[in-house]
Amino acid sequence: MRKFILITLTVIGLNACTKDFEETNTDPNKLTEITAGSVLNPVLYELAKRNAYTVRNLSAPMMQMFIQTDDYINAPFLYSFTQNVGGSMWNAYYKQINNLNEMEQAAIREGLPNYEAIALSLKAYTYSLLTDTFGDVPMVEAGQAENGVFYPSFTPQKEIYEQIFKDLSYANSLYDPESPMPYVPDILFNNDVLHWQKFTNSLHLRLLLRVSNRPELQAFDKLKQMLNDPVQYPVFESNEEQAVIEITGIPPLLSPWDRPQDFGVFRYYTAFFIDRLNEWDDPRRAIFASEAKGLNNENYGYIGEPIDYLNESLADSIATASGVQKFIS
Repeated sequence: MRKFILITLTVIGLNACTKDFEETNTDPNKLTEITAGSVLNPVLYELAKRNAYTVRNLSAPMMQMFIQTDDYINAPFLYSFTQNVGGSMWNAYYKQINNLNEMEQAAIREGLPNYEAIALSLKAYTYSLLTDTFGDVPMVEAGQAENGVFYPSFTPQKEIYEQIFKDLSYANSLYDPESPMPYVPDILFNNDVLHWQKFTNSLHLRLLLRVSNRPELQAFDKLKQMLNDPVQYPVFESNEEQAVIEITGIPPLLSPWDRPQDFGVFRYYTAFFIDRLNEWDDPRRAIFASEAKGLNNENYGYIGEPIDYLNESLADSIATASGVQKFIS
C-alpha cells in the first residue's frame, strides 16, 4: 500500500511540474526574434572594437609605432606575424555580416526602410574591409550555413566592389526622413536619418576613389554624378559629421583596448616614433606618453625604445627612469 501511494504522489508531482512549462520558463524580457534595431548598436561597437584591435596589433607595429619587449616574447614585434594573424579579423567581420543580414531582413519585414539602408551600408563597409585585406573573399554564398552552404565559394574582388556600389546606391534611395526609427538611439548618429545618408554616400565616394585606377568600374563617372547632385547624394561636409563612436568609459561604451597601466608592461613606443614627435614638437606627446623621470626626479623628456633594443639598449640611467616609452593611450 505504501509503495502504491508513493508512486501515485510521484505521478501527481510530475504532472504539476509540467503544467504550463513553456510559459513558466520563458523569459519575457529576452528577445525571441531579432528586430531591425536590436542588433544595430552591438554591431557598431563590435566593428569599431575590431578596427581598434587591428590598429593596436597590426598597423602600429608595422608602422614602427611601438614594439613588444623581451618581457613578453623576447623579440622585437614589427613584422614577425603568425600565419593566422588575420583569423580574428576574418571571424569578427563575418560574424557582424551575419548580424547585418538578420537586421536587413528584419527591417524589410517591419517596413522600416532606414534600418534596411543602414544594414546595407554597414555590410558594404564591412565587405570593403574584408576584400581590401584578403582580396577575394566569400560574399555571394556567405552567411548561408542555415541553408546548408558550409563552404562558400570565394567571390572575385571586382564583383565584390560592384555589389558594394549597387548596395550603397540602393541604400541611398531607401532613406526616408519621414519614416520612423522607433528603436533606441544608435551610438553613432543618434537615429539622425540625414546623417546616416551622408555616411552612406561618403563611404560610397571613398570606395570609388579607392578603385579609381580601374577604368572598368567607371568610378570617375559615378563620382562626378554624385558630386554634381548634393541634394540626391548628401555627404559629410565637416569633421563634426564624421563617423566616430565616442568612448565615454561608461558601459557599454568602454575602450576596447587594455587598461593604460597594462601597456607599460610589454608595449613600448619606439625611438623612431617618439623622435619624430620630438622633432616636430608635436603637442600630442603628452597624450601618447609620459615624460621620463630619473631617480632624483631629473627630467629626460620623451624617450622611445630603440627598435633593436637587444643590441642597442638605452643607457642604464635612462632605462631605469620612470615613464620611459610608456604606451598610455
